[in-house]
Amino acid sequence: MDTTILEAIKQLPPKQQPTAIAIQHHLNKWADSEKQVSKKVRQLQTEYLRSVIPLQNEINAIIKGLRAPTEDEIKDANTYQIEVKDVQASPLQNYWGQVLMNNSLTGKLISEADKEIFKHLQSVNVELGENGKDFTLKFEFEDNEHFEACILTKAYVFEDSDDELPSKQKGSQIKWKEGKNITKKIVKRKQKNKKTGQTRDIEKEEKAPTFFHFFEEVDQINNEDEKNERQQFDYELGSQFINQIIPKALFTYLGLKVDDEEDDFEGDEDESEEEEDSLEDDD
Repeated sequence: MDTTILEAIKQLPPKQQPTAIAIQHHLNKWADSEKQVSKKVRQLQTEYLRSVIPLQNEINAIIKGLRAPTEDEIKDANTYQIEVKDVQASPLQNYWGQVLMNNSLTGKLISEADKEIFKHLQSVNVELGENGKDFTLKFEFEDNEHFEACILTKAYVFEDSDDELPSKQKGSQIKWKEGKNITKKIVKRKQKNKKTGQTRDIEKEEKAPTFFHFFEEVDQINNEDEKNERQQFDYELGSQFINQIIPKALFTYLGLKVDDEEDDFEGDEDESEEEEDSLEDDD
């Protein structure tokens, strides 16, 4: 039991102490029931994810145009009031890039430079760990002029299944090609000599706004408060991919609003703006 409540009850008048103890007795039962329900919910969520994750391969094969839709997959065409005559493999160009740009959260993190890179994004998948809680996001790119690896990942690892936040978050180290690193920018500034009063132009490297800060190691942030804030935001963003971005990608690609798109990101406008900048301001 929380020692705080124990000490607080001790401070009550003796006649009121039994009353408080009795109340806490039932509240403890309440908390136990909540834990049991939460555990069942997590188990159901794991079962759900394990059942739907295999569908990703079929979806991405159709998106890439690796195969034509089957007769079974388009049997509901009449529901859409569409007459299907010629069924061929027809890739949707820049599908995932458009999804991320249209999403209300990720769209705020994407720079103009990102848009060019996301044209090469072929698929976004999630893989579930054996414990049912760890998960990894996989971003598959075609060969491009920006970086070497074709697959970038972001992994979330939990020490205990009851933990609210992952104990470890690990992203891919991006090997940018010569002159293509969009996470940094060179800023020219004037520097004045205090003694002579003369000025000179200097160049300073600074962080540039980009979605690709998402893959950087959060542990490298020195300020503990900033690190915790960034870890929280990165986990919420990762959860958004599982709960919204991937399962409702077609809605987002078509520019349709997903009603509960921002349910996990409640707060006032100022907080939203701070989160929007969090991938670029941490040092």
